[in-house]
Formats: sequence, structure tokens, C-alpha cells
Amino acid sequence: MLWVSRYRASIVGPLLAGGLAALVAAAAVVVVLASGGGGGGGTASGDTTRGSTEQTTREPQTKKEQAKPKPNTLSEAKLIEKGDEICVESRETYKGYIHESRFPNGKDEAGIAFSELLVGISGPAVAQFRALKPPPSLEKEFETYVASQEEVAQWDKDALAAAKAGDLEAERAAREDNFNTEGKRQQLAEAVGFKECSGSEL
Repeated sequence: MLWVSRYRASIVGPLLAGGLAALVAAAAVVVVLASGGGGGGGTASGDTTRGSTEQTTREPQTKKEQAKPKPNTLSEAKLIEKGDEICVESRETYKGYIHESRFPNGKDEAGIAFSELLVGISGPAVAQFRALKPPPSLEKEFETYVASQEEVAQWDKDALAAAKAGDLEAERAAREDNFNTEGKRQQLAEAVGFKECSGSEL
């Protein structure tokens, strides 16, 4: 029976050794997987971090690009040119209205319809003036003139509100405030250098 024992040992020994090697290899694989993989896993993590950083960096740039651009500062000549264009457009529109047959009293016309037309002239004109950026040399004069035009726009709104309320006296009072300050606006327009605004005589 001695030869049988030796035979078993010659077969079982190698099998046990092979099984043990396989177990060791499997354990090594488990350790590698548990640690997050080899160098390839580290590279993927780095790519994710870089991608996140790049996205964060791009977002503020995108918001900055979408921001409304500020108007460029105009030269004195360009400011006067653009301001005169606004005044010419407003004046021609106004003249067209007061000569219409439905407004026989001209600039002294009262009522909701005429007041709405005036609001539709003065409001947009102020907005156009505000869109202009004057040079430092004319900033004070320009701001003062635009403020006077904002008064006109407010008086037109007041007149419209009074007309809708059926208050003819208040409507006329708002119009009178406008008419009584025409000379002041002319001086302010000339101080800027406007030639077509507020009756300027330049």
C-alpha cells in the first residue's frame, strides 16, 4: 500500500499547489478592484475633475458675454448729431399730429386722444437720449437737458391721466407747465450744442 500513498501524494500535491496559486491570483484581483483600479482609473478621475473645472470657468464667461453691452462714449460732434436726430424725429411727428383735421385746436387741443399721442412722442425721445453716453466735457450739460425732457414726458403723462379722469383744468395745467418752460429748455439745448432741439437758435 506504500506505493498507493506515494501515488496520491504525487497527484494531490500539484493540484493543491495549483489551487492555492489560483486563490492568490483571485485575491490580488479583488484587492486591485477594491482600490479603484490601476493607473487607468486615476486618469479617468483626473479627466472628470478637469472637465468640471473647465465647465465652471466657462459659465461666468458665458454670463459675461450675455450681459447687455454698455454704450460707447460719444465725441461731442457725434453726441450733438445723434441728439439733433432725435429732436428732428420728435418734432416732425408732433407737427404731423397738430395739423390733422381731428385736432382743430393744434397744440392747444385737449382730450385723451391727443394726450396719448404726446406721451407716445416724449417718452421714446427720453429713452433715446438716455441711450446716448456723452463725453465728459458735455456730461453735465447733457444730463441737465435730458432731465428737462423727462419733465416734459411727465407732464404729458399727467395731462393724459387728467384727460382720462375728465379733469380738463388739470390737463390744461400740465400743458401750461410744458409751455412755460420752453425758453429754459432752449437755453439748455444750446448749452449742449444742439441745433435742432427745443427751438435752439444755434
